[in-house]
Parts: sequence; C-alpha cells; structure tokens
Amino acid sequence: MNLILQLSQIFLPVIAVLAVTYYLVKRFLDHQTEQQEMNMKMKLHESVTPIRLQAYERLMLLLERMQPAGMLMRHNRSGMNAIELQTALLQGIRDEFEHNLSQQLYVSIQAWEKVRNAREEMISLINTAAAKVKPDAPSADLAQNVLALSLEVEILPVQQAIDFLKIEVRQNFF
Repeated sequence: MNLILQLSQIFLPVIAVLAVTYYLVKRFLDHQTEQQEMNMKMKLHESVTPIRLQAYERLMLLLERMQPAGMLMRHNRSGMNAIELQTALLQGIRDEFEHNLSQQLYVSIQAWEKVRNAREEMISLINTAAAKVKPDAPSADLAQNVLALSLEVEILPVQQAIDFLKIEVRQNFF
C-alpha cells in the first residue's frame, strides 16, 4: 500500500504537468493554425479583389456596348440593309457576351443574371424592331425602330444591370 501511495505521489504530478503542457501546446498550435489560415485568406482576398473589380469593369463595358444608340453607331455602315444591320447587331452582342462569359466567376449570381437578362432583352428588342421593317429596307429604318422601341421602355434592362453592378461594387469594395 505504501508503494502505491509513493508511486501515486510521483506520477500524479507528472501526469498533471503533462496534461497542462499538452493543453497549452495544443492551444498554441491551434492559435498558430488559425493565424496562418487568416493570413492565407487575407492574401487570397488581396489577390482576388483586383480580379473581381476587373470583372465588374468588363461587364460594365459589355453593358455599355449593348446600349442601343452606341451599338447602332458602331455597327451601322452605309449601304447596309435592315437584315444586315440586324445580323451585325445580334452578332456583336453575342460576340461581346461570349468574350466575357468567364466573368461570371467573379460576380454575384444576381449580377450575372442581370447581365444575361439585359442581353436577352436587347436581342428581343432588336428582333422586334426588325420584324416591323422589310429585310431589304435601309438600315436607317431598323435603327429608327430600335431607338423608338428603346425609348418606349421606361428603364432599359441594360441600364438596370448597369445600376445593379454599380450598387454591388460600392457595397462590396468601397
């Protein structure tokens, strides 16, 4: 019995010291791991933020290029007929959109939906305007119809998307 008491007097303090040491080392290592994770997140945030801002800029440029007046100025050439202008406008929208597809990785789902809806609405507007003129009519007739239809809409989906992107950028980055 005396031997058990002596052994317990030796081993209990050793076990207590080991338990406290284990607890303190574990806490220290957990804190270090937490710090490293936080540093990695900060570095990731620092490297991704410029890419995300660039994505918003590119989508803003895409939307600005889909504005009816600017689009007509860029694509309407002298001697074009209505069907040629319609084709050029639609191809321009599709090309710009496809060129910027990867930007959806860096913006919110809602922002990307606004951009997609703006694209679809502009295609619809162009096709609606084209249906009101003969295919061989001068391109100016189609241009006039596109502008007239765009003026009938209170706020174009393109402008709604632009406004949404501006708000989202201000909320997320400034």
